Amino acid sequence: MNPPADPTGVHPPGPGAVRRRATIRDVARAAGVNPSTVSRVLNGRAAFQVSDDVRRRVLEASESLGYEPSRFARALRTRRSYMLALAVPNVADPFFSLMFQGAARAAEREGYTLVLTDQGGLERAARRTSDFDGLLIATARRRDPLLTRLRSQGVAFVLVNRRSEEGAHPTVRSDDRAGSGLAVDHLVALGHRRIAHLGGNEAYSTAYDRRQGYRAAMAWHGLEVDPRWLVEAGFTAEEGARAADALLALDPPHRPTAVVAVNDLAAVGLLTRARERGLKLPRDLSVTGFDDVPMARYVHPALTTVAVAAEEIGRVAVESLLDGARGGEVVLPVRLIPRASTAPPPGPAP
Repeated sequence: MNPPADPTGVHPPGPGAVRRRATIRDVARAAGVNPSTVSRVLNGRAAFQVSDDVRRRVLEASESLGYEPSRFARALRTRRSYMLALAVPNVADPFFSLMFQGAARAAEREGYTLVLTDQGGLERAARRTSDFDGLLIATARRRDPLLTRLRSQGVAFVLVNRRSEEGAHPTVRSDDRAGSGLAVDHLVALGHRRIAHLGGNEAYSTAYDRRQGYRAAMAWHGLEVDPRWLVEAGFTAEEGARAADALLALDPPHRPTAVVAVNDLAAVGLLTRARERGLKLPRDLSVTGFDDVPMARYVHPALTTVAVAAEEIGRVAVESLLDGARGGEVVLPVRLIPRASTAPPPGPAP
């Protein structure tokens, strides 16, 4: 038996078939007009005069067929790529995965495609500025000549989870200093006095600000900082584990009873190495992280951390970029999430 006639002129696929994407010619055939008429109606050309009946037929045919204009054709017509790029320092870091999800959804809502890349991809994009309509940069250093070059080329960009000390670049980030302060406050309230800091490369504002927040909070509580408690770890679990060795090698009277880590991955590395060395956690050592990536809830013990709205940072950054990236800084608040990796120190507070 033959299938019933399709009034649109586009036959539906049979069972199990993959539906072909509707084209502008399909819409034109269904509406009984030329493809050029469909293009002009759907693009809202104000100077194009068309009867209400023709406009209605085009719109109804477009909706019934699920027609979506080709982004490639739109790019050729407008001389824009409708592509954005998010450059991150580590594509494997779950924090940046969350940020990308928020940014990608915001870009898609505005008809853009978001591409995830690294520092090398960012430098290539800087040499081929027509490839992207804008850049989201999470790899910038506090002093970064690339930003000056991009601005001189007229490239639209927003710094994400980073800030620059060179000019008023548009920026969307978390309150890193306040976050480290919250972690120190929490540990002091538990009775800790010997509190160390696992930091990152301070050429990046994230690491620098989080260490400055730690220092400020320790000073506010009247606590001295032993230089041996300031260890540069990096932002990965492997680097956190290696940096932990320096702290755990200290004599017990000088060993910290708690550690504030620059991010969750470094904290997880520290927890793992401490268990390998026979420490009971958190009885022998309390640890806090920063970011609240999903794994923080599932490590043992579950990680006390500073929550950062990674998806929100991505969303706001895209909105700022598409709004013209006119400058200014958006700083999103953070909050402490206490879990099982922190507890009072053993014995009376030193």
